[in-house]
Amino acid sequence: MLFRNIVIALGALFSPLAMATDVETVAVLDTELIIDNKPTPHSPDRPGEIERGRYMTEHIRKALDASDAYELVSLDAAREIVEDKASSVKYIHQCQPCVRKIGQALEVDYVATVWVQVVSNLIINFNFVLRDGETGEVVKTSFIDIRGNNNRSWRTGTNYLLKKHFNEYFDTVPEQALEDAMTVWPES
Repeated sequence: MLFRNIVIALGALFSPLAMATDVETVAVLDTELIIDNKPTPHSPDRPGEIERGRYMTEHIRKALDASDAYELVSLDAAREIVEDKASSVKYIHQCQPCVRKIGQALEVDYVATVWVQVVSNLIINFNFVLRDGETGEVVKTSFIDIRGNNNRSWRTGTNYLLKKHFNEYFDTVPEQALEDAMTVWPES
């Protein structure tokens, strides 16, 4: 009888429904751009960088959505808060109370903030911060520098940032999910 009860308890513990509670929710805010370099005749157009920021956001969201460890949560329920904070602070990623308010409104475990600092046409810095959705406290940060201000370097850099941030520390984003997420980028 004891053995039967242990088997039933283990079965309940490892059932798909019980394991689903281990999936953590995450909301990924839109990528923010910090442009340090002054435009020159040889600078890429800013709309190109803005578009790359959108691709980067979608790449990250798609990769996390494919992960078994995270459930991606849409920002729709907090869109007004996000827009209000974006209009009242220069950068949301620098505003812990802003991220906390968004996380609480969405009732997520984590809020991811992403920003890109364009130092020059050669040096681009990608930053990824995972914050606790309830408190806004930083849980994990990662950053990388890439060389080149084009779709290919941003795509490769985003994929590397995801591998570094999630696989090195959490081992949660499958390689195929990372490859599939790269499809959001144009070929050029």
